[in-house]
Amino acid sequence: MTLPCPQWVGLKTGAFERRQRSCLKRPVKTLAKVILVAESDAFSRELLSSVLTRSGYRVISAATARETMDKASREGPDLILVDVALPDMDGFETCRRLRHNPATETIPLLLMEAAAEPGAQERALLAGAEGSTSKAAISGELVSRLNRLFWPLEAAKANDTLTRLPQYRAFLSQTTRLLSKNEPLALLAVKLVGFRALSPKEKEQAIRLGAMAIREALAILGKPSDIASYQGRGNFLVLTSPYRASALCRRILARFQSLAASFLTSQPPPSLVIGGVTNLHRGFRNVSEIIRLAEQGGKYARRRGLGHYLASWEKSLLGEAVPPPPPAPFRGARLQGE
Repeated sequence: MTLPCPQWVGLKTGAFERRQRSCLKRPVKTLAKVILVAESDAFSRELLSSVLTRSGYRVISAATARETMDKASREGPDLILVDVALPDMDGFETCRRLRHNPATETIPLLLMEAAAEPGAQERALLAGAEGSTSKAAISGELVSRLNRLFWPLEAAKANDTLTRLPQYRAFLSQTTRLLSKNEPLALLAVKLVGFRALSPKEKEQAIRLGAMAIREALAILGKPSDIASYQGRGNFLVLTSPYRASALCRRILARFQSLAASFLTSQPPPSLVIGGVTNLHRGFRNVSEIIRLAEQGGKYARRRGLGHYLASWEKSLLGEAVPPPPPAPFRGARLQGE
């Protein structure tokens, strides 16, 4: 038998049931997002706290890097704003340490700089942050950016902590769904060439740069249905549309070449090679088959000295001359109607 709460004891007949129904109809209030502000200047810290509080966030603050890391581990905020010029440690190193702490590795980070500088976004991404912002944009622009960061927050918690890309399981699920519906798709196998010769620290940095190039290309040219994942050992997978695949390949290759020249010191620096397949003129039995054939296309591109090779069997749809297929032809079931 369920007993009523003490404050409902003594209510007239039927009143308890009416009160219970009215409580069930009330909307449940969602808890405010918690933001940890790591700012050394007291005035800027108070200004940030005031702006964020008026926007509906709950704010906790820290004045040093050590205090930031302690409060992040203890409070578990939804996002951390990190000043680049903290007194005991710069913001970039603070972000790196937060990323290497199991208690804080999945918390989104946003670096704050006194003024926008060239290359600030790249340096922030390399440190493990989501990006950087100028302190001159403390008002509405900052709040707008925080809102854009928070909407995919729950999905981001399932991402790989090193690359900030979706886990391999999510990639397989999306690919399987598209294959089962016979929807047009292109799968790209992106490989880091020269990965084995790198030191452990250089390998981690090369993986971050490769993931950054892929994320930026998808953000500019992709659609919400596009997805990428990291397989390990310097191998990435990208699922997109056949009509965007070639442009994505060129964008990824050009961006990684630029990033590698700026941030990698190994000689020669690692490079990317991309192999891809589409289902425009054939079908695939399973996900393993399409991944294997995409990787085979990458090996073919590397042997021929090509940046990327996309086997589509349909030159006109991509608007470019596609090299002939490898000597061993791809075999598989055709789509219905062909």
